[in-house]
Amino acid sequence: MKKKILIIGLDGGSWKLYDELIKDGYMPFLASLRESGASGNLISTIPPQTPVAWGAFQTGMKPGDLGYVDFVTLDLENNKLGIVNGKNLPKTIWEYFSEQGKKVVSLNVPMTFPPRKVNGVIISGMLTPGIDSNFIYPRNFKTEFLNNNPSYHIFQLSRIKKDFSYKEIDRYLLELRKIIDTRKDAALYLFDKEDPDLMMVHFQVTDILQHPYWKKLDKNHKDYSSEAYNNIGNNFYKFLDNRLQSMVNQIKSTHEDLLVTIISDHGFQPHDKRINLGDFLSTKNYCIRNLNSSNSFKSLTIRALRKFDLLGILKKVFKDKWLNAVEKATQPILWSKSKVIAIGRSSYGFIYINEKLVKDKNSFRKELIMNLEELNQLGTRKVINTIFTKEELYKGSRFDSLPDLIIVPEPGITFSGSFSDQGKGDLLVEGLEDFHQGIHHLKGIYIFAGDGINKNFKSDISIIDVFPTLSMLAGLPTPETDGKRCKELVNEG
Repeated sequence: MKKKILIIGLDGGSWKLYDELIKDGYMPFLASLRESGASGNLISTIPPQTPVAWGAFQTGMKPGDLGYVDFVTLDLENNKLGIVNGKNLPKTIWEYFSEQGKKVVSLNVPMTFPPRKVNGVIISGMLTPGIDSNFIYPRNFKTEFLNNNPSYHIFQLSRIKKDFSYKEIDRYLLELRKIIDTRKDAALYLFDKEDPDLMMVHFQVTDILQHPYWKKLDKNHKDYSSEAYNNIGNNFYKFLDNRLQSMVNQIKSTHEDLLVTIISDHGFQPHDKRINLGDFLSTKNYCIRNLNSSNSFKSLTIRALRKFDLLGILKKVFKDKWLNAVEKATQPILWSKSKVIAIGRSSYGFIYINEKLVKDKNSFRKELIMNLEELNQLGTRKVINTIFTKEELYKGSRFDSLPDLIIVPEPGITFSGSFSDQGKGDLLVEGLEDFHQGIHHLKGIYIFAGDGINKNFKSDISIIDVFPTLSMLAGLPTPETDGKRCKELVNEG
C-alpha cells in the first residue's frame, strides 16, 4: 500500500467524550471516519504527558530512549533544570521518511522545535518560543509562509490568559475557532505547495479547551452542565468537525486514495486533587527548602550577571564558593543539602535521589517508598496507586536521565514537585479557579481510514506503534523503534 498519508493530531482526544458528541450529532465526520476505518484506544506513554507522548509518536521510542518524563529534565551533577524540546528526540518519523526519499510536512506538532532538516517543511508547534524564532525549516521559507498565512501565530496559553480569561467561555471558544481555521488554512496551503507523501497537522486547541471545561463536558461527573456541553458541542466540536471534513475533502479532490490517520497523545479524566510532593518531602527532611528571599539584592545581582554571561567566568575563578552563593540566592531548594528532589506539575510524581548525599541507594529508596506511602493515610482517600522504581518501568539508551521513582496516582489525582506557598496548594481542585479541571488519561484515540484498511480492527494499540505502522502503510522498511507494525490494520490480499 503506497499512497499519500494525512495525520491529524487531536490533542487530548478521548472516546469517552467523542462517543457522546458523536451520539448527539456534533461530530458526524469523525463518526464516518471511525465507521469506515480501523479505530480504538491509543495507549499513551507512562506518564501520559504531552512532550513524552508526542515524542514517543514521532520516534516510536519509549521514555527510556527519550530520556525525559516531563516538560523539564533534572541535572543533579550541575544543579539545574532544563526545558525539553525537539533536541531531546532521537531520529523522528519526518527524518526517516525523508531518508527513504519521501516528502514530508509537519505543521504545529509539539516537540519539533528547533525544526530539523528534512525533505520538506517543518513548522514547529508547542514549546516553540514564538513567531520571531527560527520555527520553520527551511529557514528561507519563513517569510513566504507568513506572507501567505498572515494570521498564523504560535499558540501560547499565557497570551490567552493575558488578553482575556478562559472563564469567558464565548470569547474563549471564538479564539479557539480562529486557531482551528488558521491551522486548517495553513495545512491546505502547505499540501498544495509541497505535495507531500506524509503530512501531519496538529490541533492543540482540543487539549486547551478540555483542561478547564472537562468536568462540565463529562456526563458522568457531578459538575456536568448540559448548557455548557451543548454550547461547546455546537460552537467548538461541531465547528472543528466541519473544518476537518472540509480539509480532508479538499485534499481528497485531487488524491482520492488519501489515507487519513487521526491520533491523540492521551485521553482525559476529571482532576480532583493535587498533591505537592515538595511539602511532604520537606517535612521529612529529604528536601531542604531555601528560605532566602529570591528578590534579595544578591539574587538580583546574580540574575543580572547571568543575563550578561558573566556567571561562567566567576564560576571558574571562585568555584564551589560561587556555586553555593548562587544556590542560596536563587534556588527554591538547597540542592547541596537535599537527598531527594521532585519535579513536575499536575502529572505523575517524579523523584530523583541525590546520590552525592546517599551512601546506600537501594536501602534509602526502600525507606523513601515506605514514607511516601503515608500519603495514602493523610486524607480521606487513597492518592497513590503504585510507586515504581525506574528499573521496573523503563529501559533504554537514556535510562540514566530518568527519575529514580515514578509515582502513579489514583484516578483524579496529580502530583506536583513544588510547594503549596509557591503556587496552587495541596487542595481539592474545584471550580474554574484552577485551569486544570481535567487531566490526562492513558487512553487516547486513533483512526486509520482509507482503501485497504481493515475496518473491523478495533483493538487497542500503543502510541509507539504508529510510526512503524505508517512506515508499513507507505511501503517502507521497518524502522528501528520500540514499537511494532500493526499488520492487522490492513486487509489481507
